[in-house]
Amino acid sequence: MICPNCGASNSTRATFCRRCHQRLPVAGLAAGVTYPRRRNVAGGGGRLPIIAALALAIAGLIIGALLFSFVGKPGPTLIAGASSTPVSSLPVFVQPTPTPGPATPTPFQSFPGLLTPTPFFSPTDTPLFSPPPSESPTPTPTPTATPTKKPTPPPTPTPTPTAVPLTCANVSGTPSKSTFVGTGNNDKTSNGWCLEKATFRFVDGSAFGTVNLTVNGKNVASFSCASSTAGCPGDNVVPIEPIKFAKPGAVVSWSTSGCEDIAGNPCTGTEQIMATIEVGFEKAMPATP
Repeated sequence: MICPNCGASNSTRATFCRRCHQRLPVAGLAAGVTYPRRRNVAGGGGRLPIIAALALAIAGLIIGALLFSFVGKPGPTLIAGASSTPVSSLPVFVQPTPTPGPATPTPFQSFPGLLTPTPFFSPTDTPLFSPPPSESPTPTPTPTATPTKKPTPPPTPTPTPTAVPLTCANVSGTPSKSTFVGTGNNDKTSNGWCLEKATFRFVDGSAFGTVNLTVNGKNVASFSCASSTAGCPGDNVVPIEPIKFAKPGAVVSWSTSGCEDIAGNPCTGTEQIMATIEVGFEKAMPATP
């Protein structure tokens, strides 16, 4: 079939044109009407017929769709302005027309009934804001009074036991213990000693002079060695009389004085007195009440 819009050749069963997609007339198939091919028209005036044909075709589609929805299958649609007698110098394509038979009466089709109108209900006014139900204020519970605590009395301080005084009045007078101070030994801390004897020993190579036993810096016993005695060898025992009580915490130490070399000259700095002191003592006893 020849498209009346663009002149393109289409299949006999085609409903729409394969080139311009225009709906093909159905009436031409039944009546054997042929349409001339479209000629190209030069200039801008050829667009108006095309636009008019498109508008008519769209209107025909809309009308046909409405008729089809009420009546059934639409009948053949004729394009306005089409002539049954084609006038064209181009060869005309003739569609073979089947021999029409006796017309079959179209059964009467009733239109569907109108829709029953739905009763219209007026909307009920709904208040925009519903006030909350009034509520009685919740009473604030009265706080329960906290019983006042009685101040806790401060703890009674434990009395410090009175230290029992120590004394050297009840010792035997014979040392039972000993400790060393001097060259190569550290100072000692007493815990309640009764100092009874000091043994001085000069170290070989020592200078000459006096060595002192001290308690908290005070001399309690001394021994002097002169150059004429050839170094004062051996143990040089000096009794501590009266017995010296070194109370607890007292520092037992030693000191030197009068340093001389072997010729009896004062020490120049390279010579020094070197000696040890063995301290004999007893533990002090508590005083008798």
